[in-house]
Formats: sequence, C-alpha cells, structure tokens
Amino acid sequence: PIVFSNIPVSKKLRDGLNMQVSLAYASSDRYSVAARFCTELAKYPPALLDCTVAAILVPAQLSVSGDAIGGICDSENWLLYIIFAPGFHHEYAHLLYMNYYKFFPAEAWNAQNGEAYTDDGRLVRLTWTTQKALGGPWYHERGFINRYAMVAEEEDFAELMETMMTHPDVVGRAAREFPRMREKVNILLEFMEDLSVFLTNTPHRMPIRDALKLDSVAP
Repeated sequence: PIVFSNIPVSKKLRDGLNMQVSLAYASSDRYSVAARFCTELAKYPPALLDCTVAAILVPAQLSVSGDAIGGICDSENWLLYIIFAPGFHHEYAHLLYMNYYKFFPAEAWNAQNGEAYTDDGRLVRLTWTTQKALGGPWYHERGFINRYAMVAEEEDFAELMETMMTHPDVVGRAAREFPRMREKVNILLEFMEDLSVFLTNTPHRMPIRDALKLDSVAP
C-alpha cells in the first residue's frame, strides 16, 4: 500500500539516524501523487513487489539529522520512505540489495569495474545531485552510469536501477556502446528475474527490457 498519513518511523531510524517525517500531502493532491507512484510500480512484476515491499510511505518532507532527503529504506521492516515517485527505484534497489545480497553476483558485477570504488575527497566536494548528473562516456566506458555510482557497490547497483527505470534510453544506449555497461545491465536484469522466480515460483520478465532495446545495433 501507499501510505500518506500517520507514517510510522522505526526506533532504529529515529534514534540511529535522527530521521523525521513531517507534513502530509493534502487530500486533494494524494490521487495525483499515488498515480505517479503507480506508473513507476508498473515497471516491476506485481508479484515481486508483493513479496518485497510491506508499504511505501509518502510524507511531504523527510529529513535525516536535519538534512532534507528524497528517500530512505527501512530494510528490516520492508518499508520505503519516498518523497518523489521516481526515487522509488533507487530505494527499492537498496532494499533488495540489503535483504537479498546472498543472491547478488557481486564478483561478476565488480569484474566490470574499470575503476575502483572511491569515496574520497573528490566526492566530498560534490553534492549528491551533481554526482548523479555527472554521467557520460567516461563513466560508461568504465562500467558506471554516473559519478555517484562510483561511491560503492550498493550505490552503483541503486543508481543503475534508478536510471534504467527512469531513463531506459540512456542506459540502453550506454549498454549497446560499452561492454562493461551491457554486462552490468544484464546482471541487474537477471538478478531481478531470478529473484522473482525464487520468491514467487513463477518466471517474470522485467518489462523494462523492451525499452532498453539491448539487441539494437549501437549507433
């Protein structure tokens, strides 16, 4: 379910991260917000979502230690706190990564890295938004969809998931042109489809495959 009011915050998030939710969408806005979320959720097999997400909690504002954020996942309780619908994909990726890491082919994934993950001073000087905007051939050639994906394996996975679901044209083009990107896209898709089989006992094809056009000839 998509929850707009009386949003709970677990003790772990409240005490450990000083997370707070504030304000609520007006009743008149909830239908359009819910519709936008439904558009994003339709990009996944429904049975997979049923198995992996207890609720999507949608406050109008969300903060951690006083800093506004766009979303966070509570993996222990299978909850996602999301401000904007497209951000669902990033936080959902975090939830799957944390709860089903034993199924994640980390060795094959990291074999595609043309650079080591780094969270050094170069990143500290860049805002999160700027890091996400820094993409293009230099990063794609090295197997990363953008600069923020170079922070850590988990963020790499989440950034590729988000960009694949919201901008399949960008990811599809990168995958057709750069072998490292193609391998990571294939690993991500197969991970999602294998997980779906494991959890639901039914094969599900990721709908986003068609939009990626992976079998097209690179320009």
